[in-house]
Amino acid sequence: MSNPSHPSPEQIPLVDAALQVIARRGPQHLTFGEVAEEAGVRDEDVRRLFGDEQTLLIEALYLSGRRSLERMRQPHDPQDSATLDALRNILNSPHNQSQDYVWVVFWAGALGSDALKATLSEVNQWHREAWRDLLERDTKRGMLRRDLDLNLETDRLMLLIDGLALRSALELPAWPPERQLELLTESLGLLQDPV
Repeated sequence: MSNPSHPSPEQIPLVDAALQVIARRGPQHLTFGEVAEEAGVRDEDVRRLFGDEQTLLIEALYLSGRRSLERMRQPHDPQDSATLDALRNILNSPHNQSQDYVWVVFWAGALGSDALKATLSEVNQWHREAWRDLLERDTKRGMLRRDLDLNLETDRLMLLIDGLALRSALELPAWPPERQLELLTESLGLLQDPV
């Protein structure tokens, strides 16, 4: 599985500041000045490390994707579904709501930027590999049917997760993490052997 390494340790505090700017004020405020103010550094420091705002946005996507993977890979309850535990870890993150909004910004930005589209594709591949590994682990443990097409089920799961993230970002009161987890749990239940 790929192991994301972007951004550099020196860039992380500034990328965190960029994610905060996007989450609180929107992508139109992602400027070196706004990020510098959020991080408590000089505008020149941000410019020196990133060169342009698109590079900063790309590094923000890498960091956001890596943190999502870290939440997915947290230890799992051996008696429970690894996939369901990973979904809980993501949905119960204190940053879940702002994370959903930031991902919508990334998706929208990818429509007009080949570089951002390529980065989003790479990060999505990391997630795809991780979700497939989790589904495969649950299948081997007998928690899911053994006849599943894991590639197809991974794609379905990712589409459902992405759709819920979009709905959550746009209509949060109607789509709290508990409701999202309920829908995802029901969807995974369809992949189990009938009792």
